Amino acid sequence: MGVLGLTPFIQKTIPEAIKQLPDRLKGFSGKRIVLDGTLITQRLHFAQVPHPYRHVLGWYRILKELRDHSVEAICVFDGKERNVAKAREALKRKEAQRLATAREVIERERLNRLNHLQGALRRFDWNNDSERSRLSDILQQVKSQNVDTTDDTIFDNKTVQADDHIAIPPFDPKDPFWLSTVSVSAGPEDVSALAPSHDIHDETMNWPGDPFADEEILASLSDVYNPSASHIHATPTPHTTTSSLMEADVTPLPDEPLPFEVSKVVASLYSEYRKSIFKVTSIYHASRQTTSAPDSDAEAAKAEYEISKTQAQLTVEEGNFWDTVAALFDSRVDLQPIDGISPSDMLTTLTKKSFLLSEIYKRSSRPPTSQQYNESKELIKAMGVTCIDTEGAVEAEAVAASLVLNGHADYVASEDTDVLIYEAPLVRNITNRREPLTVVSGADVRTMLQLTRDMYIDFALLLGTDFSQRIKNIGPARALKFIRTYGSIEKMIESEKKYSSSLAQEEYLQQVDAGRSVFQTLPPVPQAIFQREKADEVQTNFLMGKYGLASELEDYWEHALEGNYFNDNPSGM
Repeated sequence: MGVLGLTPFIQKTIPEAIKQLPDRLKGFSGKRIVLDGTLITQRLHFAQVPHPYRHVLGWYRILKELRDHSVEAICVFDGKERNVAKAREALKRKEAQRLATAREVIERERLNRLNHLQGALRRFDWNNDSERSRLSDILQQVKSQNVDTTDDTIFDNKTVQADDHIAIPPFDPKDPFWLSTVSVSAGPEDVSALAPSHDIHDETMNWPGDPFADEEILASLSDVYNPSASHIHATPTPHTTTSSLMEADVTPLPDEPLPFEVSKVVASLYSEYRKSIFKVTSIYHASRQTTSAPDSDAEAAKAEYEISKTQAQLTVEEGNFWDTVAALFDSRVDLQPIDGISPSDMLTTLTKKSFLLSEIYKRSSRPPTSQQYNESKELIKAMGVTCIDTEGAVEAEAVAASLVLNGHADYVASEDTDVLIYEAPLVRNITNRREPLTVVSGADVRTMLQLTRDMYIDFALLLGTDFSQRIKNIGPARALKFIRTYGSIEKMIESEKKYSSSLAQEEYLQQVDAGRSVFQTLPPVPQAIFQREKADEVQTNFLMGKYGLASELEDYWEHALEGNYFNDNPSGM
């Protein structure tokens, strides 16, 4: 996750430390950059691009841009052995993946429910008043029954507004960038909820207090979405379609179900919806326990929260739709559109949103596999870039920093701000071609903050890292003040009694010692650095064809790569 809150603190306190390079790699000709292979592969994997080999696609584009500007590259990947000091952070990420899997199941159930509902409504005889009345009565019976949960909590549609910020582009199966323009967020001022929540070491978000402080988002309602709201008027359309992608996992209804069968199906789906309310609220509370603002990567936690909120908003919208459906079955209601939107359009939009959100959860719950890493390395080597796997319990960013500080390269390209604590120069935004590159020198940051080497490391550990928790109520400004005043974390704890870690003091100081050891010790330069790869154009072309990316080799670079590789903004600098 890098150093929690370091980037926004630099932006605010010493902005002169950040150098913007709008011409990107043009100024790097003749330089050598070490690429954090593990983190970059993760970013490419989690990108909102539906191509199954988007990691290969992304690496090809990055390396081609480097080559076009005469920049030499070295790539470093994490080895098999993990640093035990990062065990706490690894467990947190595993738990986050578990929650994402649970959310995916909930969203897949919703998608299946909405698709079944579309099929049922297409077959319903809307001109038969008696059948409409019968279904209205059945929904009322379902409504009067108790939901089989221990909690009937729901997201109040008065406090959670329907999400109108999911822009759904027309699906094009030939376009590998179809999903790259989709943005899901709680509002125009919020960070996109599509940002991945795992292994993206990016702490650029200024945290606006506790993200879960808005508990009014959850309201206890004894009457869960009254399905007989008579003030809702709408008109049905005889046929609604959705993308075949969204219908792939749906069990079809009988070709010609009897009217009563349709009524049973709709009533059953409404009952499933009511039961799903408890699941959504439960997972919302579980995410609160797993992701706490003081002890998490702020960017990842914010993205996690926004995705959770989006799922809650879809639950609100689905409830509003059921209100509409119930009104349609009331034979006394005139059939008119609501604000010009037919229930068919409402259902189609809901289904598309649910499909997109389920895909987000599916991807975020599945980190890159060893096969995907190997596919990336295969292409990297074919393009003539030396590829190194770390040995022992050291991280890729540490080896990358060591290569630079020992004179074998000039910059580290990563989003992990641990690099700055090693005092190496960090290049960010390498995967975002729409934005300028940003360069920050860790040594310059330390000098501008007026800290010694040991004080600088303690400052980072006090902020919160993969090795150490942040102490509650100690943000970057206060941490800097304390370290300047006391010189070390131990002396600060001894003097500032009201600030204490949630851990026992001994356990916390053990974390601090482990972090110090990591940042004070540069890994040795791997011998593989002296074994240069030779570019193999034939092999590169073969691999691109093998992965269905041959179009990249034919003038595609000039026309298709304008802008962002993956429509993200990793650094926010």
